[in-house]
Amino acid sequence: MAKDKKKKKKKGSSEGNNNNFAQMMGKDSGKKRKSKATSGGELPFGVSLGNPIDRSADQLFLGTDYREVLIPERSWEEILADIEHWTPLPFTHGIEMELIIADDNGNYPPGDEMVFRMKEIVKDAIKIMDQILYEGREGFLPVPDYIRQKVTARPYGRDDLEKGYAMDIRYRLPDGVEVDIDTFA
Repeated sequence: MAKDKKKKKKKGSSEGNNNNFAQMMGKDSGKKRKSKATSGGELPFGVSLGNPIDRSADQLFLGTDYREVLIPERSWEEILADIEHWTPLPFTHGIEMELIIADDNGNYPPGDEMVFRMKEIVKDAIKIMDQILYEGREGFLPVPDYIRQKVTARPYGRDDLEKGYAMDIRYRLPDGVEVDIDTFA
């Protein structure tokens, strides 16, 4: 399994601190440990710390102990199947569509054309999201039941004074309350 090197900031100098993401997640340098985070500063399975990184000349980072975090590559299918290590969130995440519409120089079309294009993108997104959630769509893995059970109504569009046309999804929070969330606007 190839390793993907990513640089992450390590706060604090002792391994006992539970301050950075790698330490919160589980395992250390090839030693097999528990899969859930503990106060012992363990790293998750397969993740290890690499070489020290000299950030002494970097005025943006004030810490003193930085190391590479080596994370093994996993397929999207493996990540989705690894429910035990997910971090459950009570909300979905939106997507910025302005990047899709801007030209190569970062310029946007004139007002009315921009609004029209954005509304059409949202309409297509609603159809695509509906397919992904309920019918399956080529190129996408099936939505895990863990996620699907939180979505309590089909995606729909609505006009928003500030955002324009938005795709909303009705979502059930852990306490059972249902909220409508702008997922794409």
